[in-house]
Amino acid sequence: MEDANSTGPVPGSHTSPLRILIVEDESIPAEDLKETLVLKGYQVTAVARNSEKAILSARDDPPDLILMDINLGGPADGIDTAARILKSRSIPVIYLTAYADSGLMERAKKTRPYGYLLKPYDVRELQMVIEIAFYKHAADMQLKQANEDLELRVQERTRDLKKTNEELTAAHKKLALLNSITRHDILNQLLVLKSYIAFSTKQMNNPEKLGDFLGKAKKSADAIGRQIAFTRDYQDLGVQAASWQKPATGVAKAISELSPGGIQVNEDLGDLEVYADPLLEKVFYNLIENALRYGGPGMTRIRFFLQESASGLIIVVEDDGAGIGAEEKEHLFEKGFGKHTGLGLFLSREILSITGITITEESEPGKGARFEIAVPEGGYRFFEKPVILR
Repeated sequence: MEDANSTGPVPGSHTSPLRILIVEDESIPAEDLKETLVLKGYQVTAVARNSEKAILSARDDPPDLILMDINLGGPADGIDTAARILKSRSIPVIYLTAYADSGLMERAKKTRPYGYLLKPYDVRELQMVIEIAFYKHAADMQLKQANEDLELRVQERTRDLKKTNEELTAAHKKLALLNSITRHDILNQLLVLKSYIAFSTKQMNNPEKLGDFLGKAKKSADAIGRQIAFTRDYQDLGVQAASWQKPATGVAKAISELSPGGIQVNEDLGDLEVYADPLLEKVFYNLIENALRYGGPGMTRIRFFLQESASGLIIVVEDDGAGIGAEEKEHLFEKGFGKHTGLGLFLSREILSITGITITEESEPGKGARFEIAVPEGGYRFFEKPVILR
């Protein structure tokens, strides 16, 4: 080697001295190379004289770069050694050899080296190859990380799009079913209404029967009105993609619209967000409205709070009102069941089910109503986790 006092490492290429492993079977060239590297400001992690020591050194004290002599004078040469090291970690390798053999070059290329120096080489050439190899390896690692990050984002986006598509498909099926059921119900009520009108025209001279038929006709007309109102509520079901929403906001909006009067409504949901259909707030409206309508004169409060479950999170909605009978529980979420329209809880279940959320009634006799909204893992998140009951 020559010109050992030339300028040190390129400024700004690395903030701390590069750590270099030397693999060289001849002691004098190895020590000479080590001394040169140290003078240039590099740190030598070890000088390995054979393949096994090189592999152990790279494993136990990984360097930033390896200067690898191809001819190590043992059963495994430098190319074999580099291949074994590179199986477990990414370290730039620069090969050193006294022979420009085409066969060696072809074997060496398979290990994707960052440089190839023919002996004898001068210090400037050595330093230039080291700095370029280190820079190129760092750039390759950045590119690899960027590609991995991009692939991850693509995978996440693909999952999101697939999930949204599945939700929209499910919602459209529900809409088709609801439309079919509602159309059938309205046609039935129209048939009944027409029949009572026809009967009424034949009872013009019988005020009592005429009044009875007209009363029944009015009930049919009212039923049709309720069905049309129901279509207004569910017409947007699944039209917009599901999104992250704050139940606390939905509860507050429902309270402002319903004006519960002397009934206290407590909400302990914190900044919980739930992945659900945009009609989620309608669910809380329906639950509060049901409590106010059927809770009875003894009801004083409605409470929203959270509980953990084995499969996710439960939003509990309970009151201290009259409660729900055992027979009613079995049909509570069926379309048309109930003392009013029989549609609110049915619609609530359909809204929640679009994103895999379920709702059940879990109260004990005489202890008020208790609805449990079960949100699966991945379907909820917190920014500041509130108190959750266990």
